[in-house]
Amino acid sequence: PSRAVVSGGRWDNAGLLQVGQGGVGELAVAAAGEVRTGALTLGAGDAARGSVDLRGQGSWLEVAGRLVVGQAGAAEASVRNQATLRS
Repeated sequence: PSRAVVSGGRWDNAGLLQVGQGGVGELAVAAAGEVRTGALTLGAGDAARGSVDLRGQGSWLEVAGRLVVGQAGAAEASVRNQATLRS
């Protein structure tokens, strides 16, 4: 499995971010972490599993374009403890 963690920092991605394209992938955003992406796909491939875990006040994920949860595979998006998902 692949895991990317943004904790207390910022990640800007202008294009498409795929979490779980051909396997298992996770994006975790916590401790006032900030992620901004042009588009986001979770669980892109047939056997893929993609997840996003947002937690904690001040943590956010902003998707400027298309947000796909479970394109061909399994996917999960979790927003907890006053985190924010904007799409």
